[in-house]
Amino acid sequence: SPHKCVVTVYLGAAALIAGLAGGGMVTPTAAKGTCDVTSFKAPPDATVVSVKAFTAPVNYCRVDGYVTTTDPGPNRVKFMLALPENFNGRYLLTAQGGAAGWVPDPTEPHLRAGYAIASTDKGVVAAHGLDFSFRSNTAQSLDWSHRGAHVAAVATQALAREYYDSPRMHRYAAGCSGGAATVLAEAERYPQDFDG
Repeated sequence: SPHKCVVTVYLGAAALIAGLAGGGMVTPTAAKGTCDVTSFKAPPDATVVSVKAFTAPVNYCRVDGYVTTTDPGPNRVKFMLALPENFNGRYLLTAQGGAAGWVPDPTEPHLRAGYAIASTDKGVVAAHGLDFSFRSNTAQSLDWSHRGAHVAAVATQALAREYYDSPRMHRYAAGCSGGAATVLAEAERYPQDFDG
């Protein structure tokens, strides 16, 4: 019945919120890598452009780069990965809404809580948040709809695992509006990318 579906959605949302809020005990892990561009080996099709250490709001290492998508393409899907010094064992991809087209900075509450935080422009070049003119570009349209978040997640998770020398992380994706559509597309097409 429709009511069961609603209950299931709310229960799933409650589980995700509990995970994002820090539910469950995870022992913080100190970084094993150094915050230096030479310390990061880019995964296949990915390029690390810059690596920079920050001290506010907490000590963290920021990695910026892109993944080249093909067939159709080539297209560049830009990403950002923030790796806090006191990692809590959780990874969060924040998917932006609207037309995307820019790479959001890491969110302060999640950095303070110790999340490795990733974000992406979803492979789109847009003049503003509601500029969907890229839809005439087949590669950008495909990257925006689902492929961009997938390749950014794969690349940033590999970089985070390398940095923390941690083969296992609890992996979450979150977004609203167009970002929620991205998260749903991820769940449907690439269920191996995230735990919640």
